Amino acid sequence: MNDFAKTLCDWYVGEMGGDAYFTRLAEHADATAERDKWRLLAALEQATAARLLDALTERGIAPPDFDAYVTAAAGRAEPRPGVTWRQQMLEMKPRLEQYVAQFQTARDQAPPDGSVIAGDYLAHEQALLDFVVDEIDGRDGSPVVQRLLQAWRATQRPGGDS
Repeated sequence: MNDFAKTLCDWYVGEMGGDAYFTRLAEHADATAERDKWRLLAALEQATAARLLDALTERGIAPPDFDAYVTAAAGRAEPRPGVTWRQQMLEMKPRLEQYVAQFQTARDQAPPDGSVIAGDYLAHEQALLDFVVDEIDGRDGSPVVQRLLQAWRATQRPGGDS
């Protein structure tokens, strides 16, 4: 397996974990609006995982096992009484900023047949960061995520580079 194929596998496992994490946060949310936003972020992780799975399948790569990672990710999403929505967003922001920078480099270094999926992966991480920034600033961050999901639904071959 080449380096980019391993990267795709790692990204896929990460998205499956992200889905579990955000789904679990939605289960513990007290407010309906927060629950809906966590579910929207889980939907973004699911859509990104689906695009990655398509990219893996197109390359003849079996998806990696992710059960242990998903279990661990869900376990990190335990209720935190007294932590506000804004505090949660502030905690997520630095990590997302690091991920965006990391995935910009990965996109720039992707092989030609991986540039689209690497760009999609970056777009998803940027949408997460933009969501968090909007929420910190008191704006609804949902539209940026919804726009990306709508654009992806309109794409004929998710994850494909042809």
